[in-house]
Amino acid sequence: NAREMHSRMQNVENAGVPVTNYGIAIAYMNGILKRSLEILPGLL
Repeated sequence: NAREMHSRMQNVENAGVPVTNYGIAIAYMNGILKRSLEILPGLL
């Protein structure tokens, strides 16, 4: 649930553990991340 996920994310942040969104990493490696974010102009 959302509360448990938030708690886990807070724990790793407090511990200084890097977190990767693999979907974004794969999109970047395939060269499509920028194109996929064009629909959200405020992010670029």
